[in-house]
Amino acid sequence: MIKRPTPYDKFEDETWQGFFRDLYAFLTLNVVVTLNFGNILSASIGTLTVTVRGAKSGDCVILGPPSTVEAGLVWSAVVSANDTVTIRLYNSTALAIDPASASWRVAVFKY
Repeated sequence: MIKRPTPYDKFEDETWQGFFRDLYAFLTLNVVVTLNFGNILSASIGTLTVTVRGAKSGDCVILGPPSTVEAGLVWSAVVSANDTVTIRLYNSTALAIDPASASWRVAVFKY
């Protein structure tokens, strides 16, 4: 089990940077997954779920999209159930888009 750092803990470099680095590592869940949304019609939403162990409702999710996301796609994510993040990809264009399968980073910040 990981020990939760406190402001009174000593760190190798004895600076606050060490405290915040360790706190960040304790409070963040990270996964990298390959997502394939399939064809998304104009003004529609593609939805996929990802398992992130330890994620709970109310936690903050940040997505790290691939550098090759097609123009006109807008993404969002939410912890939709324990250990589950739902990722939505909205097609804001007038044409259907079939995004390429790609790796996405999912970071969940614990609260």
